[in-house]
Amino acid sequence: MNTSTNGTPLEAPPTSTRKVGPALAGGILLMPYIFGWFTLRKGYSVRARTVSMMWIAGYCIGLNPAVHDEIYNRTHTPAEQLARNARKGGFKSEVQHLQTCKVSR
Repeated sequence: MNTSTNGTPLEAPPTSTRKVGPALAGGILLMPYIFGWFTLRKGYSVRARTVSMMWIAGYCIGLNPAVHDEIYNRTHTPAEQLARNARKGGFKSEVQHLQTCKVSR
């Protein structure tokens, strides 16, 4: 046990733990890029911090349009991809080319 200079024992300051309340939990769930950072304040558990930071990362990756395009390209045929790009305004000449070609099955 540590003692102070006058011989009295030193006590650790009381640890206050904060709970993630319903309002903060809802904020983290809906807008983690704003509310997740509040768990980094003193008093929140390592588990609460880890879960909120992982949710921020997952949410931000899910919002990345490049991820959506990569998943779409893996799960759809080239013809479906061209039709999607045509609706978005791209690859118009390729779509016109596909419309003039006969597709054999």
